[in-house]
This record gives sequence, C-alpha cells and structure tokens, in this order.
Amino acid sequence: AGSQPKNQTGKKVVVQKLENAKKTGILSLREHKLDKIPDQVFDITNLTSLDVSNNNLKHLDLANSKKLSNLSNLKSFNCEQNKLQADALTSIPSLLKLQNLSAGGNELGKPVLL
Repeated sequence: AGSQPKNQTGKKVVVQKLENAKKTGILSLREHKLDKIPDQVFDITNLTSLDVSNNNLKHLDLANSKKLSNLSNLKSFNCEQNKLQADALTSIPSLLKLQNLSAGGNELGKPVLL
C-alpha cells in the first residue's frame, strides 16, 4: 500500500467522515478549505466533538434552520484559524453541554461585513 497523505480532503472524504461521526459522535473537518459547515453536520445531533479549525469559515450557522444550536450534545467545539466575524458565535450560549470552545485566530474583533 502506498503512503497516504496525512489529511485527505474532498467531498468523498467529508461524506465518509460524516458517516463515521453518526456512530462516534466525533467529527473533524479541519483543513478542508470549507467556507461553510456542510448542511449534514447539523443533522448529527449526537455530536459531542466538532473540529472545523483551519478552514475559511465566516459564519457558523446557515441561513435556514441549520444551526449550531441543533447540536445540543456538543461538548467540544474548535473553530480556530478561520475568518469568523463578530456575530459568528451568537449561537454558542445555546450549547448547554459545551465545555471546551477554541475560537482563536479569527476576525471576531472586526466589525461585521454583510
């Protein structure tokens, strides 16, 4: 077997990770060049750990009902090193089980650009 790159990206890999997350409750989509969290993530309500660090996210919630608050079992959330703006974390207080939040390396202090 040839050596695999350390972190594979691409739609097939994301689909596989989403399937695994439904069983494990753990999802890492770090370094996937995402500009939004995939819709399907918000349907995995048993997620306890979500890592979307090192992407190009500006917002966490999607415009429709797909919101971070759907992930009511989330204990650990890493959104470091993205392009999140000041309003991006508004749904965090609704995550009542959240114990660890990592949000460094974003643009949270900058005014919101619509």
